[in-house]
Amino acid sequence: MAFFIVRQSEILEYVNTLTKMTKEIKNSYHCGDVVIDTIVNSSFYLANRQDTNFIANISLSQPLDIDRVHLTTILCNLLDNALEACSKLPADKRNMYLTLTFDSNLLSITVKNAYDPKNIDLQNGIAYITKTDKAMHGIGLKRVKKTVEKFNGTFKYYTEDSDEESCFIAEAMLYL
Repeated sequence: MAFFIVRQSEILEYVNTLTKMTKEIKNSYHCGDVVIDTIVNSSFYLANRQDTNFIANISLSQPLDIDRVHLTTILCNLLDNALEACSKLPADKRNMYLTLTFDSNLLSITVKNAYDPKNIDLQNGIAYITKTDKAMHGIGLKRVKKTVEKFNGTFKYYTEDSDEESCFIAEAMLYL
């Protein structure tokens, strides 16, 4: 089993890189939290580059009191997974949504994205994704779950399939 250790300096370097990317975005999101703004805007930039429709709804009633490494772990993994799933679809089917709210010390994050049901298999509540690099399989969702649990929160993911669209939904709730 491989373990990956991410240093805080590496996370900060990554956030700085994302911040530079957002300068190229004309229509960007601004919720007032620099880390959230940077991550969402970099995802918006990448979504536009791959012809993915990305809608974010962010509502913060007060400043977040969470370590930025934890916040980055959760948001980046969920949004990166959504972008990857959308990239495997025809352009007219590529949709992803982020809903992030913080109120009364409850941080709620939902990422919903279109996906191809052939690329994922849910067995006993675990997502098995068809990736060529099997060593990297499922690490992002495991990191999100572990991070959310540090805040006595809950993390779940599931699919909703209809004739129009198949969606993968990831929901995290943290008590800050």
